[in-house]
Amino acid sequence: MEAFNDPSSLIRSTVINAMTALLTKIGFQSWPELMKFLLLNLDADHHEFLESSLECTYKILEDIKVNAENFNYQDDKYQGFVSELIPKLIFLCDPKLPTTIKTIALGSLNLFVFSMPPALSNNFGIYYDVLMLSTTDNVAEVRQKACEGFLEIVETKRYLIMSNLVKVIEKLIQLTMDNEPIVKRSAIRFWNEYLNGDDETCLEILRGYLDP
Repeated sequence: MEAFNDPSSLIRSTVINAMTALLTKIGFQSWPELMKFLLLNLDADHHEFLESSLECTYKILEDIKVNAENFNYQDDKYQGFVSELIPKLIFLCDPKLPTTIKTIALGSLNLFVFSMPPALSNNFGIYYDVLMLSTTDNVAEVRQKACEGFLEIVETKRYLIMSNLVKVIEKLIQLTMDNEPIVKRSAIRFWNEYLNGDDETCLEILRGYLDP
């Protein structure tokens, strides 16, 4: 792990890929030191080191989601890591932070929606507020991540936003007309999933915006 914070971005990237592959193969129980290392690095003042830790964390979470059927979400080491990680990720979504950092942090939070660990469930209101705020961010990549977050929710946890569905719809309508193609595409993916649902309430709310 000594090379993780190397001044060379190429070396850091190589180390991140190697760490992610190894952890996915051996599991959390076998390498708890990496989890502690990443959590510690997320408090770093050096933005490059912080970004590297976020990138590594994101890749790990992405691999876990891809291999969800073979992963033990009840693993004590994993749950302990997640309970500390999620509050840090929420903090790193602060609009005042560099674009890359808040983009990766929000993308990482989105990956948790599928499994909805207690640490996210207990902070879902804050996560929802982060998504709503991010829909108006000046940076297209952040607005895109906001779309992706709402997409994750309507795919598997739609019930969590039913009380705020009107506000979500209004935001996604705005994002569908965004000037940036990457944002538009993500917003359209949201609508594709939204309309796949069989909840009449969801469809009725949307009709209110479509009727002349």
